[in-house]
Order: sequence, then C-alpha cells, then structure tokens
Amino acid sequence: MVEPHVVGPELGAVAPRHAAGRRELHLVVRCHRDLLTGRARDGQGPARIDECCDRTAPYARRQCSDERHSAVRWPGSRRFLMLRASVNGTELAFVDVGPRDGVPIVFSHSLFFDHTMFDALVQKFADDGYRVVAYDHRGQGESAPAARDELAVDVLAEDAAALIEHLDLAPCHVVGNSLGGFVALRLAARRPELLRTAAALGSSAEEEYKLDEFAPLVGHLTEHGTADVVDTIMYIMFGESSLAQESAMTSTWRAAIARLGPRIGDAAHGVIHRARIVEELAGCRVPVLAVAGHEDHAYPPPISSVNIADAAGGRHVTVDAAGHSVALEQPDEVARHLSEHFAPAGRDRSGG
Repeated sequence: MVEPHVVGPELGAVAPRHAAGRRELHLVVRCHRDLLTGRARDGQGPARIDECCDRTAPYARRQCSDERHSAVRWPGSRRFLMLRASVNGTELAFVDVGPRDGVPIVFSHSLFFDHTMFDALVQKFADDGYRVVAYDHRGQGESAPAARDELAVDVLAEDAAALIEHLDLAPCHVVGNSLGGFVALRLAARRPELLRTAAALGSSAEEEYKLDEFAPLVGHLTEHGTADVVDTIMYIMFGESSLAQESAMTSTWRAAIARLGPRIGDAAHGVIHRARIVEELAGCRVPVLAVAGHEDHAYPPPISSVNIADAAGGRHVTVDAAGHSVALEQPDEVARHLSEHFAPAGRDRSGG
C-alpha cells in the first residue's frame, strides 16, 4: 500500500490555520495511486488530490471545527477516500465517487457490514459515469456512535434522506442490502421526491418474522459482541455456495464481523424490532426492484422477492448461488439487474 503524504507549501499545502476559532485546512495530498480507485498511476507520477478525480476537489480545501476532520487520509483497507457529513443530529462517514454531474446512486449497507460491502458496485457504476455515494449508518462503520434509542430503522431512513439533501443528490437511485433495503423502501414510501428508483437486496417490507430466534442472539451481541457467535452470523449473512468456497471475500468479512464489539447489539436491536412498511408502499410512485438471494437464510424468497414487489407494485428477481449478502456474493449479476432497473429513468441529471 502506498501511503499519501502532505507536501510542501510550494504546492499549496500549509499547516492548519486558526481563524475565528475554526480550523482552516489547506491540504494537498500526493500519492502514486489514484486516491479514489487505488490503482497505480503508471507513467503519470504522483498526483495531487484535486487531480485524481473531480469528486475530491471540493474537499481538498475546506473549513472544519472538528479535530477529527483535520486530515485527509488514505485508509488502510479502504479503496476510496472517506468523507464526513453532519446531518440529522449525527455524523455520517461516506465515500463519493465518480463525475460530479453524473446521475447519483446511494448505497446503504447491511447490519454487521459497512459501506465497503459495495466497493465492487461503487467502482463499476462510477466507471459507467454515475456519481456514487456509499455511507455507513450511524452506530456502525466509521460513522458516529449512537445510543440504542437512536438506532431505529426509521431514524436511519431519516439519516439517509438528510444525507441525500445535504449532498444535493436528489433525485437519485437508492440501493440497500438487508438493513439498507429497509431504508430504501422507507424512502420510496415516505420521501419519493428524493428518488429515481429504489432497490432492496436481500431485504423485507415486513416486520421481523424470526424475532423469537434473533432476540436471544441480539441479547448476546449486546453483552459480548460477535466473536463467539461469528459462525452463526456468517450462516445468516451468506449462502451455502459462498460459505463452501471459503474465498478471500468470506474470510475477510468473517474476520471483520468477529471484531465487532457490543455496540453492534444496539444496531441489531433496531433491525429486529422494526415496523412493517407493506401498507405504506401501497401506491408507491417510485420504481422498486427486489433482488433476492436463492440461498438467503434470513429473508428467503418470497419475503425478499415477491412480497416486496407486490407491496410496492415493483419487480423482483432471484439470484442463484447467493444468500443474504447478495451484493457481495454476486456483484456482477446484481450490477446487471441494477443497470436494467436504472435504465428507464434515463441519465438526465435533473431527473426529468
């Protein structure tokens, strides 16, 4: 990995200055890899941050009163530059990739994961000319921690709406896996003016039908975290085909999930105690696509397919050799279905 470094004043980088109690950042980062894709810039030499992609330019110079914002970093295993936004009473971490004038797509992740579960899809759609935002829910990933009573799915949906408005992304496509799908469906029902389309992957429009089964697991998570129940979580989150392969993908996520501490129990509590959205989706004006994994152990078809499509008047597809984390398990197949879903909405940034 090539670490970025701040270069000297001759390229415009200076130490943070204080003015009226605010930290004013003037950072220029050089790296021999593109800061957004991680790919080597062969024959091009090191890049300034604002040369890597026009999406980074607005963030190369900015003001901030929070010490946590006072550096631009190339985060270890992350492929894209992390940014932060204060919205709806919390702070959300996100990546923002692709041309600024591209039609926006917002990706919303599953419980136990973070925005990086969509890395392959972020790269694919950014390369196709979309502006792609993937974020971490409050209380998860690199977003701000939150108390249990602030982690209801309805609150997370409000966070997503606030982020869309903050970044001026409307109207946008919203794609969510599992928990992210709960968010996408709530936006489709409650904030249709913000959306072009919605896609719910490995998700449900109903209340938790496995509440009695999942409640003891959530209680354990709240006390102990995930380390000693990681095999159970992997079975819930992945299909047999993925688990049998023992691939780098499943090994990486198994290790990441095993490291989650007790606060993940609060996020899980919000997931399993959500309300149904079926009735609110009646007459939905937003085109909805439900993508189910054929091997989904959490919300098997028809819960993750027909039931969502019927509630929202949308379409459904089922992906073979995929479980609950269909976006991770079969990204190419999911990308194909999403591209077809997006196409009727066109590529006019205005949404008209």
